[in-house]
Amino acid sequence: MPETKVVSAREVALLTIPQLGLMFCYMVMSMIDLWVAGQLNEGVLAALGFTAQILAFLMLLTAVVGSGCMAMVSQSLGAGKPLRARRYSGLIVALSFTAGSVISLLGLGVLLALPMTDLVPEAIAPMVRTFGFAYAAQLPFYYSLVMLNSVFRAHKMVWLPTATLCLVTAIKFVSSVGLGLGWWGFPQLGYAAVAWTTFASSVAGFICNIILAVRVNILRASSFAGWRWNKLAMPRLWRVGAPAALGNVAGHAGSIVLLACVSSLPLHAVDAIAAMTLGMRVMGFLLFPLAGLGMTLTILSGHLLGAGLGRDGYALGLRYGLWVAAALAVAGLGLYVLCGPVIRLFTQESGTVALAETFLQISCLVLPLQGMSQMLSAVLAGAGATRFTCRVSCFTTWGVSVPLAYCLAHWLDFGAFGAYVGMACGTLVASIWTLQIYVQKKWFGAIRVL
Repeated sequence: MPETKVVSAREVALLTIPQLGLMFCYMVMSMIDLWVAGQLNEGVLAALGFTAQILAFLMLLTAVVGSGCMAMVSQSLGAGKPLRARRYSGLIVALSFTAGSVISLLGLGVLLALPMTDLVPEAIAPMVRTFGFAYAAQLPFYYSLVMLNSVFRAHKMVWLPTATLCLVTAIKFVSSVGLGLGWWGFPQLGYAAVAWTTFASSVAGFICNIILAVRVNILRASSFAGWRWNKLAMPRLWRVGAPAALGNVAGHAGSIVLLACVSSLPLHAVDAIAAMTLGMRVMGFLLFPLAGLGMTLTILSGHLLGAGLGRDGYALGLRYGLWVAAALAVAGLGLYVLCGPVIRLFTQESGTVALAETFLQISCLVLPLQGMSQMLSAVLAGAGATRFTCRVSCFTTWGVSVPLAYCLAHWLDFGAFGAYVGMACGTLVASIWTLQIYVQKKWFGAIRVL
C-alpha cells in the first residue's frame, strides 16, 4: 500500500516513541505491584488482580466525560481552531475530576456496605478491601491525570506526559518496593504499602500535570468557557464519549463477570485468578508498544479529519494494522514457546505457573488479529466513530465471551481452561468484526468534523 502523503513514517515515529516511554512507565508501575505481590504470596497476587478489574470498571463509569477528548481536541486543532481546543481541554479536565470524585465516593460507600466474602474467597477478602479503598480514593486524581495526558497528546506535546509518568514511576518503585518488602531500611508494611503508594503516586502525577498544563498555556483563564459555550459543547462530547464509554464499560463489566466465573471454580480458584492476573499483565507488556502506536493513530486521524483529509487517515490505519498483525505473529510465536520461563520470573507457585502458561498459550493464538483490530479501533476513535466499536464490544463480550466461558468452565467442567478459551473466542470474534467494519467503510461516509 502506498504511503500516505500527508503523514510520513518519521512523523509517526516522533509521536510514537515518547508515547512508548509513556506506556512503558504504565507497564513498569503495574509490574512493580505485580512483582511485589508475587514476592509476598499468591493471595496478594489474586487480590491485586481482582481489585485492578474493579478499578478499571470504576474509571470507565467516569469515561463518558472524557472519551471524546482525543477526537474533539485533535479535530479542533486540525481545523485551525486552538481556542476551541483549549476550551474542550478545560471542560474535559473539570468534568473528569468532578465525575471521578463522585464515583470515588460511591465506590467507597459500596466497599463499606458490602461484605467482601460474598464476592471473593475468604482468604483474600481483607486484602481486596484494602486495595479497594486505596484504588477508589485515587480515582479522581488518576483519572484526571490520564485525561490530561490525553490532552497533551492531542496537542502533539507527547513528551510532557512521558516526563510526568517517569517521575511517578520512580516514586512508585521506591515507595512500593521499599515499604512493601522492607528494603533499604524502610519498615515492611506488606500489601497495604502496595495499595496506598499507588494512591500517593497518582496524586503526585496529577499535581505535575496541572503545573505543566498551566505552563504551556493549555489551561488558562480562556480554557474555562461560560455556561453558554459548555452547554453546546457537552452534547458533542456525549455523542463521541457515550458510545466509547458504554463499549468500554460493557467490556470491563464482562471482565469482572469472567473474573467471578474463575473465582467461583470449585478447585484451585486462587491459583486460577493469580494465573489470569499474571497472564493478562504479561500480554499487556507485550502489547504496550501497540498502545503507543494506537494513540499516535488516534491523534493523526483526528487532525487529518479536522483538516478535511479523512481518506488519508483511513489508509494510514489500514497500513499500520497490517504491519502490526505481521509483527505480532512473530512475537506471539516466541511467547508461546517461552511462556513458562517468563511466568517463573514472577512466581514459583507450581499451580499458578501451569495455569498461567495455559492462559498465555491460548491468548497467543488470537494475538495478530487482536493487534490489527486495536490499530483500526484507534483510527475509529480519532474519527469520532465510536458507535461501531461500542457495538462490537457489547456483543462480543456478552454474546460470546461471558456465556461461552461459563458454559465451558462450569457446565462442561473444563475449569479455568474453559474460561480462558471463552475469553479468547470473544477476542477473535471482536477482531474479525472490527476488520469487516473498517474495510467496508460504513463508518467513513458518516463522520464529519465536529
